[in-house]
Amino acid sequence: MVMARSTGRQPRDGVTAVDSATPRIDLVRAAQDGDHRAFVTLVGEVDEQMRRFAHLMLGSRAVMDLALRDAYLTAYRRFSTFDGRPPFVVWLYGVVHRACRDRLRLRGGGRGIEIDLVAPSDPRLAAVRDLPLDQLAVVALVDGGGLPAADAAAVLGVSERVVGRLHRRAHDTLRTVLQEQEKSS
Repeated sequence: MVMARSTGRQPRDGVTAVDSATPRIDLVRAAQDGDHRAFVTLVGEVDEQMRRFAHLMLGSRAVMDLALRDAYLTAYRRFSTFDGRPPFVVWLYGVVHRACRDRLRLRGGGRGIEIDLVAPSDPRLAAVRDLPLDQLAVVALVDGGGLPAADAAAVLGVSERVVGRLHRRAHDTLRTVLQEQEKSS
């Protein structure tokens, strides 16, 4: 059964409002019944978020496209097992995250050969790109994707406490790197 995440707001008709991050139940059910167009619609509603996340993780649009192709194919094949917990967007972030990790492993752990994420003049994004992968994933999910720590934890398969630690470490590292860059310029 698919559960909708409540925002806690009570509209005038007395029915609890559904969070905009929760896909329409009718589309989920249709996609689970094999309706390809319903699945494409669901993914299309969050594709821009997934692209930003994958691009930040991989640094290359070409590698990002390959990872998203793999992720969406995996998600389609496994969609019949989706039960609404976690919400669809969090579940899909998890699939995309695993596809990005797989792509990085194929490249020996390094980011894409052609890094097109960062404009050379933006030291902040260059510093983000150089973070360790676990910290980069947290920054991409929480800061880049706007996910709450609980959802980022669900995507990464770690506790909220670990997400908080990684997030703090990443920001400490970024602050240090940017201060050093500022001193040297």
